[in-house]
Amino acid sequence: MYSHMIFSLLFREKEAKIFSQWAASWFSFTLGSFFLLLIYYLPIWFQAVKGASAVKSGIMNLPMILTLVLVSILAGIGVTVMGQCKIPPGGQKKRHS
Repeated sequence: MYSHMIFSLLFREKEAKIFSQWAASWFSFTLGSFFLLLIYYLPIWFQAVKGASAVKSGIMNLPMILTLVLVSILAGIGVTVMGQCKIPPGGQKKRHS
């Protein structure tokens, strides 16, 4: 509830922006690394453990790939419709009461 207040006490606004940028960069790097590992090793796992052929392994990967394509399209549409999200430092929108 008061996390934005604690965050603003610990970090000045400039430091908070730098911290947020580094946190977003680290998140993107780890998520991308996981995704690439999944794309690379899942077909190998299908072939080695499940005993599937290369073609069958590719077919078994289709649900994941098609879901990724669909979510990417929906995310692009959502960002286009809503525009850029501006969140104040601390991660929570301030309420005016």
